[in-house]
Amino acid sequence: MDSVGNDMHDYLIVVRAVHFAATAILAGSLIFWTAVAEPILRSSEAATIVRFQTLRVAWISLAITVVSGVIWVLLQAASMSGLSLGDALTADVMSTVLNETQFGQVSEIRFVLAITLAACLAYDRLRRARWLALESALGLIAALVSLTVQGRNRYLLGTKHASTGGKFAHCRVQCYEAFHPYPKRVNQRSPQAAARGH
Repeated sequence: MDSVGNDMHDYLIVVRAVHFAATAILAGSLIFWTAVAEPILRSSEAATIVRFQTLRVAWISLAITVVSGVIWVLLQAASMSGLSLGDALTADVMSTVLNETQFGQVSEIRFVLAITLAACLAYDRLRRARWLALESALGLIAALVSLTVQGRNRYLLGTKHASTGGKFAHCRVQCYEAFHPYPKRVNQRSPQAAARGH
């Protein structure tokens, strides 16, 4: 693996760590407010202070979650396609990653959940909005868990895409890369050699 590939995987590790942490803080703050603080404090002055602080943490965490999520998708597109980051930022490559891979499809779902969550935070004074915000945050966590658990076992949808010049071959390896940024690349044999077991 060349230095560019190593750098790409290093960036992926950092971005994923930031994304996971921000998502966890977001969900945790909303769980604390909705299920713990609000029922106990109710409409006291302390409740107003805690609500303000919780909203501030939630907004900051949501912003970091969205930004790091977008960067993750861009870096992953480069990693999956085998191109540099600049060359991977094309409609062709991004469309393939977003629409024809599990990683991309879950990322789109998470983006919709993030928009829903932002709208709920904006209308936080409504009780239903607070609960929907919590549900959306838990949905973000569930999507991350789904990616992590299934990343080792699921193929990318499709094995070779003519529209990208075959850059998405070897989907099993690339799918593993999507969730574990240090894939094993010991054996680069052809599929025919691998099938023979030698």
